[in-house]
Amino acid sequence: MKKVFALVLAIATTLPLLTGCNTAGATPTTSFAPLPIITTEATEAALEAIDTTAAPTQTETTPIGVPEDFIDYTNYAYELTMKIPKGFEVKESDLHHVRLESSDTDQTNITILAAVGDVLGIYDEREIKNLYWLRSELLRLTVGGIEYELFETAIAKTFDPLVIGDITFYQTENSVDYYDSKSMSQLVQPYNKVFYFFIDKNAYILNITCPPENMEQWDEIAMQMISSIKKPEPALIEFTQDNVVQYQSKTLGISFAYPKDYAFVSGLDRIVFRKNTDPSDPLYGIQITMLPGSATFTDKDKAAEQLVGMIGASYAAEDPLTKLDNVAARNSVNATGVISLASGQECTYFDLLTIVVAGKGGLGTFVDAGNIESRLYSFTTADGSVCAINISYPKSGKEAAAKVMELVEKTLTIS
Repeated sequence: MKKVFALVLAIATTLPLLTGCNTAGATPTTSFAPLPIITTEATEAALEAIDTTAAPTQTETTPIGVPEDFIDYTNYAYELTMKIPKGFEVKESDLHHVRLESSDTDQTNITILAAVGDVLGIYDEREIKNLYWLRSELLRLTVGGIEYELFETAIAKTFDPLVIGDITFYQTENSVDYYDSKSMSQLVQPYNKVFYFFIDKNAYILNITCPPENMEQWDEIAMQMISSIKKPEPALIEFTQDNVVQYQSKTLGISFAYPKDYAFVSGLDRIVFRKNTDPSDPLYGIQITMLPGSATFTDKDKAAEQLVGMIGASYAAEDPLTKLDNVAARNSVNATGVISLASGQECTYFDLLTIVVAGKGGLGTFVDAGNIESRLYSFTTADGSVCAINISYPKSGKEAAAKVMELVEKTLTIS
């Protein structure tokens, strides 16, 4: 029996390579790894230096409560706001999915799969269901404190589309098999309801799992959730002396302000500032990268061309200081111009779309799947060397990024 199951498991884990429909073995990635806060002194020093074959058993679970109250949940990166059951909090999230769970429930979670921006190209029921198969590898479930991963899924029942306001919800009930992530020997088969919908050109999938005995209650909860879905109001972002920090480099002779809750890491060829947060934060994914002159960056007017590799490397999700030979990227310049800084100097800027076309470990390890918009500022320092500051953002973060750009433009001084 063990040999038979081992063969079945081997075949099952091979099929995703051929079909892309099975989801075992995938590991979700976060868009940002946490960054430590490093002192200016450290930055200056760096600049100056230039038995898994056992048959699976059905796991017995005891459901713990069904929530009744709701709270507001807003995800600015997804351009989505909705009601969720009280007590549910973000377990993990990135630009492709967010999983919400509650310590008061077991075998129950809410996962939102998202494709924000004009990603799909075709906006119909078939295409968004294809997105589910592509993103289903991100689905996880906590049972008795142990994480289970989705091994197999299939549509068991299809319902008529449901129209609420301007949104059409396609809906299915899926049969799902979740195995514990460590031994792959424990199996749970929860109730699974899935809603697929579009808002503008953003695609969303609301995936709800719960114990089968709670399906009726969660069907009612799901209806309250989808009835509340809409686009959020623009985030109100105001920078004052209380929520910004001044960065100063004596080596380069420049200074500028950045958001106080940003952390940064520094290397010989770049310094990366970003916030350790999740997509519900309007500043999520907005990154500031400072790029001093080097043997390959010598002309401020050719910054977009000379810094393409450096910019692409800084978008590595886990290591924004990754080596240049780990990536290949290309820049498209959408606009260019000149601005006058508060200190009186002029600064050239380039509005870029950077595409990471290859990366060590795969494109999934890069921010926003390796397609990043940014504004690159390029200027000459007092000693005649060149320097650049790149402010990048996810597709949904353009308005918030404009506030960060305004902050840097108003406070950037060259001495």
